[in-house]
Amino acid sequence: MYYIAYGSNLNKEEMKQRCKDAKFVSLARLENYTLTYRGNPGRAYLTVDKKKGDFVRVAVWDVSENDKKSLDEYEDYPYLYDCFEEKVLLEKNETIT
Repeated sequence: MYYIAYGSNLNKEEMKQRCKDAKFVSLARLENYTLTYRGNPGRAYLTVDKKKGDFVRVAVWDVSENDKKSLDEYEDYPYLYDCFEEKVLLEKNETIT
């Protein structure tokens, strides 16, 4: 399955530590989203919100079910982060979901 990464999950070395089976696919653009900080000073986290006309640069990873479980735990899903399907525009002008 594909995992769309931003923030700390753009770091290839850290991703490989968290997700042993992960394979980097491509850089991409998440269209009509913007980066947003939520939380309180000293305890904020980075997330994405819909915003027409904006985009977020992301990395696309191919991850296993075990990797997904590791990511969910690391990201404190479903409390801090949400999972959703969305198309992204790859560097080669292809789209994937």
